[in-house]
Amino acid sequence: MSLQFRSSSFSPASSVTHNIDMQINVTKSRCLRFGARSNCNCADLTLQDGDRVDLADSCRYLGVYLVSAQSFRYSSHEARASFYRSFNGIFGKVGRYASEDVVLSLVTSKCLPVLLYATEVCLLLSRDLSLNSFALTGVLKKIFLFSLK
Repeated sequence: MSLQFRSSSFSPASSVTHNIDMQINVTKSRCLRFGARSNCNCADLTLQDGDRVDLADSCRYLGVYLVSAQSFRYSSHEARASFYRSFNGIFGKVGRYASEDVVLSLVTSKCLPVLLYATEVCLLLSRDLSLNSFALTGVLKKIFLFSLK
C-alpha cells in the first residue's frame, strides 16, 4: 500500500501536530522505512513550515538501534560493543585481584543486562545469537583463564 499526498509536504502528521500546537524537532527526528519497499527511494518528508525530516538507514530509539529493513529489526552491534566496554571497565579495575565468583557476579549484574537489553521484544537473527554467544564465551574464557594452546 502506498500513500500519496497532493503536495510534497507530509500533510497528515504536519496538520495534526499543528492542530495540537506541537512542534517536531527535525534535528532530532528521523524517518525509517520497514517493509517490502524499505530499500526503494522515496521523496523527502517535508513539514508544512518547510522543514525536512531526514530518511535514515538506522536510528537510536530508547537505547536500541533500529535498522531499516524488510521486517522490523534492530542492530545488536552497539549492544555488544557496550557489553565489551562495560566488561573491560570492570575487569580493568578488579582484574585478577578479585575471585572468579566476584567477577562473574559483577558481569552477571552489570554487563549481561547491557547485552540482553530489548532481546525479549525484538527478533534475533541466528547470526546475532551466535555473535552474542561468542561475546559471552570470550568473557568467560578471560575470567577463568581458559585458552586453547
